[in-house]
Amino acid sequence: MNKINIITPPDTLHHRAYKFLLIYPDAYIQQELQNYIGGWDHPVDIYIYNEPEAHDWLLKVFEMADTVIVNCDDCDTQIRDLMSFLISFPKTYWLTQAENIVYNKLSLNRVYNLDFLTQIVGGTSEKKQQQ
Repeated sequence: MNKINIITPPDTLHHRAYKFLLIYPDAYIQQELQNYIGGWDHPVDIYIYNEPEAHDWLLKVFEMADTVIVNCDDCDTQIRDLMSFLISFPKTYWLTQAENIVYNKLSLNRVYNLDFLTQIVGGTSEKKQQQ
């Protein structure tokens, strides 16, 4: 069992851990993430952003995060203004129900579920088990 820390604004942790940033995660995203990291044997920090007034914190944590997951459909208007910046990074994976949106031109990391985590989390966990 790994140690999982849930962090919200204004807090941050500075230690060795795999860092996820979830931007406006819904219950599905949170449950799926839990399913993928539940058996991981590394410490994990999960930063959750769902407070419209913590923009400085969001940008600071974004820089620290290893993987960012954005629920575009539930983001507030101010975060939507930052969306093209956020999803332009290869570490950002984004979910939306919308079709024909311009973000498809900026990033190929549009996902429909969190299956991509098997490559990130599963691969790291398997390496540790083999050692």
